[in-house]
Amino acid sequence: RGQGVTMSLATELATAPVVGDASRLAQVVANLLSNAAKFSPEGGKVLVRLARQSDHYTVTVVDRGPGIPLDFQARVFERFAQADSSDTRAAGGTGLGLSICKAIVERHDGSIGYTTTLGTGTEFRFTLPVHPTVGPHDTGSEGSAESTVDHGPDRADTEHAAASAAEGDA
Repeated sequence: RGQGVTMSLATELATAPVVGDASRLAQVVANLLSNAAKFSPEGGKVLVRLARQSDHYTVTVVDRGPGIPLDFQARVFERFAQADSSDTRAAGGTGLGLSICKAIVERHDGSIGYTTTLGTGTEFRFTLPVHPTVGPHDTGSEGSAESTVDHGPDRADTEHAAASAAEGDA
């Protein structure tokens, strides 16, 4: 699974400034992309969207994989949760990634969620507040899809949240 997956970015934003820990937010994006690729069929496509809605940005990662089984959906963000926890499962991982993503996003005053359809795919999305110095209608200019992340004063708190999620203290 996940061989030859193509990823594409759809945005009209030149920048998306937020206050936060760049390495932790990159960890969230990397985990969502990794999961999307892991659960995509061979030659599949993953779409990443970045959009602004008044006071927040939304990052969406869409795959065309098998979707999340109904009996697992309520546990997606729990520590060590895996839809297939058997020794013969096709997709590897520890089951910590989405739990850590949730802790990081929430520590940045954001939210994370998903929609899924069996046999069609899954869409994970997270939101983060717009940097306070950005105007209400400033969407950046079209062109580059570069995102700007300011290293905020909460770096230690964010690292603690991620570590706690991994250790089970979150």
